[in-house]
Amino acid sequence: MAKNHKKGAGVKLVGNPSELINTILKDAADRKDVTAQVTEHGPKHKQVLNALLLRRLYKLVRTIEEKTGKEFSEQKGFTLTVGKEEDEMQLPFAIPVNVSSGFDKKKIIKAISKAPAHEALTFTISLQVIEWAINSLAKAPKVVSKKKNASAQKNGLQIVNNKMLDGVMDSNGISDKEWKDIR
Repeated sequence: MAKNHKKGAGVKLVGNPSELINTILKDAADRKDVTAQVTEHGPKHKQVLNALLLRRLYKLVRTIEEKTGKEFSEQKGFTLTVGKEEDEMQLPFAIPVNVSSGFDKKKIIKAISKAPAHEALTFTISLQVIEWAINSLAKAPKVVSKKKNASAQKNGLQIVNNKMLDGVMDSNGISDKEWKDIR
């Protein structure tokens, strides 16, 4: 029998995580159901943690989209029905389970299927964002660190397109060394 918890405690303390849910789900009914599950079900501390985690993950998604130009997209995974009989729910998106070949994905999915819907939804959304972030950042161009760039400039070098060049470049992109060769 489900416990009677106060609904909406997380939303009252840290805000509604619906921005991320709306980014992931296109169907309005699914959005409403998922938002209700993660914000109104479970004990107060889980509602607060769910809302806080999903709100910060939304910020992470927006930051990665801005830095990489890659828009969020749903990741491949397993479809899953979770919860107990009286509170059973099919997840409206796949749960990405990327583990090395030594692990049995079917057993992992079976274990997850026993979780209450509000927990499985929060963790699945989190895994969706994590997998998307890993894939997006893995394909992003490499950026030279500020420390490496400062060190190069100190030594009279310049970094252009992640390549270290001798001397300082002028506005035409010609280095001091190249000017000496031209003269």
